[in-house]
Amino acid sequence: INAEYMGPAIIFVCYLIGMIVISVAAFENGDPKTLENMIDSSASVNVWSKAADAINKDKGILIGTSIGAVVLAIVWLVVLRFFTKAIIYTTLVAGVLGVFLGAVAIINIGFKEDLLWVKIVGSILIGCGLLLILLIFLLRSRIEFTALMISEACSAIAHNVTLFTVVTPIIIVVTLGSAAVWVAAMVFLFAVPKENTDSNGLQLTPEELNTNIQWLSVLMVFGAFWLAAFISAVTQTTFSGAISQWYWGRGGAAVSGVPALTALWHSVSYSLGSLAFGSLILAFMGFVNYALRKAQKEAPNKILGYVFACLRCLCGCCQRIVDYLTGYAYIYVAMYGTGFLTS
Repeated sequence: INAEYMGPAIIFVCYLIGMIVISVAAFENGDPKTLENMIDSSASVNVWSKAADAINKDKGILIGTSIGAVVLAIVWLVVLRFFTKAIIYTTLVAGVLGVFLGAVAIINIGFKEDLLWVKIVGSILIGCGLLLILLIFLLRSRIEFTALMISEACSAIAHNVTLFTVVTPIIIVVTLGSAAVWVAAMVFLFAVPKENTDSNGLQLTPEELNTNIQWLSVLMVFGAFWLAAFISAVTQTTFSGAISQWYWGRGGAAVSGVPALTALWHSVSYSLGSLAFGSLILAFMGFVNYALRKAQKEAPNKILGYVFACLRCLCGCCQRIVDYLTGYAYIYVAMYGTGFLTS
């Protein structure tokens, strides 16, 4: 692990251990049967049973369409790789022709029905078509660059198949597994009986128990934000690292092992602290936004609700800016192995 970010790595691991401890305690003490009076279990069971029956009935169609979607995606990537420029210009020309044909049709309707504003709209569409042609001409060098970038991206995907056959399934399993455990732990946590004792064997009042459960749920919610942001960071860093190894190694430089697996291991080992620190920032901002949304719903009056709404808007803008910057920072972390702040 990068010694500069050893602290965030240790804190992240300890926080995960704490979440595991809370989950284990919830599973040992919780009793979901106590929640039966709070929810309409029959209605939920009915919905889930209907969904399961529908999936079982149409499982052949679902499997077939999924395989077909994968095959079509592969074919599209191959076509896009070798005919990128032709596809882009064909799309642009089709768009311009569509605008002109629509404008002509609207103008014809305007003249037939003698509708002034319909004629004006048709004329505006013709002007938009001419503007599109001018933009295409002025941006032709950028279009060429975009075509080159898309072709390179398709080539990178073709040379890093393990990103999708190995790394992506691992990330999906980890994401779905952690989400399922978190949801189950939260259900068991709120299903802890009201008559319970603390670590010293002392009887807790229902009020004390509710307070403890609420604070533990807050820790679990923040942990969910942090874990989700960390998994996203690992995904971005792994993909960036694998693609960069392939890209810079095309000139004959030796690339050891499988780039995708090497990048994944580098993300969860050497760069663990950097990713934990970056994801902590995003998790904190996401948690603040979540807290403001909850506070807005509990606001005793509209004025305070409007204040919370404005704060949510401000926090959301800051969150998007930080998310944009951290995305590029993760790329530098993957390429050069630098720390998060340096990146």
